[in-house]
Amino acid sequence: NFEEGLEVYVWPGTTFKPGQNTQFDAADMRGSLVGSGETITVKGDFSFAGSGAFTHGNSPVVFSGTGTQTIVPNGCSFKNMTFSGGGTYKFSDSQAMTVTGVFNLTSGTFVADDDKDLILQGNVTIASGSTFTKSTGTAKTQLRGDLTLTDSNTTKQNLGKLVIGGSPDNVTLGSDLTAETVEVTAANTLTTAGYSITTTTADGISVSGTLTQSGAGDLVTDKVTIVSGATWSQTGGTDLDAAKITVGSGGVSVSGTV
Repeated sequence: NFEEGLEVYVWPGTTFKPGQNTQFDAADMRGSLVGSGETITVKGDFSFAGSGAFTHGNSPVVFSGTGTQTIVPNGCSFKNMTFSGGGTYKFSDSQAMTVTGVFNLTSGTFVADDDKDLILQGNVTIASGSTFTKSTGTAKTQLRGDLTLTDSNTTKQNLGKLVIGGSPDNVTLGSDLTAETVEVTAANTLTTAGYSITTTTADGISVSGTLTQSGAGDLVTDKVTIVSGATWSQTGGTDLDAAKITVGSGGVSVSGTV
């Protein structure tokens, strides 16, 4: 580990390979940081600029700060990502941020970027007491993988504009879900596994792939759109009436299979 209170600066054109579990109080990377499976713990800002690049090499990154940490990955992807210090972890970049492994929000607040997407390809866990702050702009939360999404809060965190699918993927709920909108893209599946979906804006739920309500989880939404070629099905019950479906003024539009 580096001396406490120091910001680690990697010069342009140079490469830093930790080779062992490493902790930064803060990191300003203008060169390259290359992981090789060791755990990288960051207590302050984690910023890449210019030609700065992060190659995760299967190294998990743990954000453990208690204050506000700004995360600027410069378009680079992460493997496993954990937020554990009870701080505020703010994603702010000019490109989307991709996490190819698990995304664990165990303590604190994660703040999404205003206009750059958050792309999650592994299991997503939001622990009780932690906060996910959705984008206030156009950015989407994309789930692209065969993964499980679990929010253990009593009041579910609003995930914003939620998009299911990197084709073909099956996203399964491990808890109830709240989002501004839910879009299930073509060739992808959202399985409710007995849990409920609540949307909070007028566009509601749009399905171009498959929405499978397994069990009796509710749908609470202003609008449901099932496009041609899409499927909306119920398993584990007699029919769609096994679940409570509350649809507002937007109504239900079906061109696919129900």
